Amino acid sequence: MTIVYDLSLDDLGDTFRVDISSSATPCRYRLVDSAQFVNQRKLRINEFSEFPSVQYSTISYVWRGRPDPARQSRKVFSVAGAEEADPIAVDVLRHACTASIQQNISYIWLDRLCIMQTDKTDKHWQIREMYRIYQSCAQCIVLPGGLLRLVPLSEETDWIHRGWTLQEAIVPKNVVVLYVWESGSGQFLPDSGNGLPPNGGRITPVIPRESAITELSWIIDGCVVGGFFVTTPKVYDTTEMTPDKRRECKILGARTPNLAALAAATSEYLSDDARHHSIWQCALMRTSSRPIDMVFSIMGLFGVNLDPHAYGENDRMGATIALAKAILQRGDIASWLGIAFRISPSSQLSIFPEFPQTSVAGKAIVRTSGGFREVMELMDIEYPSEGPSLQSRMPTGSMDDSGYFRFRARCAPAVRIAGREIHTTAPHKSGEEVTRVHAYAADGSEWDIYTTGSEDIDPLTFAVFLGWFDPYYPGVTPKYDKNTKVMFVEEHAPMRYHACSFASLTFTIHAWVATWGEREFCVGGIQKPQMPVG
Repeated sequence: MTIVYDLSLDDLGDTFRVDISSSATPCRYRLVDSAQFVNQRKLRINEFSEFPSVQYSTISYVWRGRPDPARQSRKVFSVAGAEEADPIAVDVLRHACTASIQQNISYIWLDRLCIMQTDKTDKHWQIREMYRIYQSCAQCIVLPGGLLRLVPLSEETDWIHRGWTLQEAIVPKNVVVLYVWESGSGQFLPDSGNGLPPNGGRITPVIPRESAITELSWIIDGCVVGGFFVTTPKVYDTTEMTPDKRRECKILGARTPNLAALAAATSEYLSDDARHHSIWQCALMRTSSRPIDMVFSIMGLFGVNLDPHAYGENDRMGATIALAKAILQRGDIASWLGIAFRISPSSQLSIFPEFPQTSVAGKAIVRTSGGFREVMELMDIEYPSEGPSLQSRMPTGSMDDSGYFRFRARCAPAVRIAGREIHTTAPHKSGEEVTRVHAYAADGSEWDIYTTGSEDIDPLTFAVFLGWFDPYYPGVTPKYDKNTKVMFVEEHAPMRYHACSFASLTFTIHAWVATWGEREFCVGGIQKPQMPVG
């Protein structure tokens, strides 16, 4: 271990900038000494030639967080090479270091300080190590408001909209949220709306009457339902809970699809297929300063490690193809299929929705026929689940370097209906014989799906069965009828197809879908761009 930076906090000026480039060695691991920061008021950064054997906490935050109206009263510093980010407030880092020390963890990994922000070689190396760094940490501390100030649970932040925070929420074994808290310890009880749950998360003060931590999973549930109760040790009783009044919980968002997707992605009860599908949904609703980071930030979650040197910072398309190709080579499903029914398929890679615009701050947005809209406004949080009468696991297969996905799947001939013809097809009852189903696709188009082998059907377009899907809500699976999901594909060259749209069909036709035959498809390629309904 080598000390590469050692500065007394008393020497920090109003415009001080930390720069480790003159003393650090590229492609090394670095940790901030929490004990020195809290007890000796020193910013000490240690460098390791091998992966650290000491326990450390990691920090998850946003580069541009909540504005600080009292900034003039805070001692802050910036970091060379990261001037576009908010400065680091000494007191915020003190809270994080204290939370780490309370768990007998003496070091912290903070990317702003532990990566040479002025050295591309070190940055690229660190990106490939990022998954391992978060996977191996003893604790991850979420600072939803950023490094400039702590925020209370009632204040909404942009943490959930940032690309890298997804990996930081999923990979560590222990993730807590650090927030402003003026009360004492207690239990955090999400407001389920059906009476209080028998248990909840812990509220553990960090600096008394200033801050506390609670497990991320409970904060997510509290935000999904919009509120929480607190039961303190003095009034808690195992047979009769006496919580205080309901409080707002919006620190990670306010009942947004982004939040529900994160809850599904971090759920201990869903299958790997369902969680992977939710990870893709989360990534689509997030943003980053570099489009390429939207791939690098999730590749480790699928067991893939792409070389950052191989892609330009705007080459999200090329990196997405490489990631999908690697996932399929592992034998995993194409879990990205159908992640956003109401967003048009990509004009260059139709098995994915159009990629949103990204930025250093704010939310992911996508162009629609009615102008730009937030991606999460067009998302339905559903995940693949086991079906009632047939193997419903989403397709596996292979992908070439141009993004064509080759796979086998159940399918039926489909015909796009021109105009707005009136159909009198009666609703299907479970168990009755089905020969044709009329479907309304997510993009507003209408289709007739026919029994496989029907005569006089031009087999250029098909409804491809993706699987059965359930909506997400914490703790329950709501009753849901339209959970049979299909993708409409059209042939544009011999044995080459592109995705046109998606549809949700009634559960009552599952027996008919079970009779569909299988066919090999090669889907991808370029199609005429279409605007999502807006």
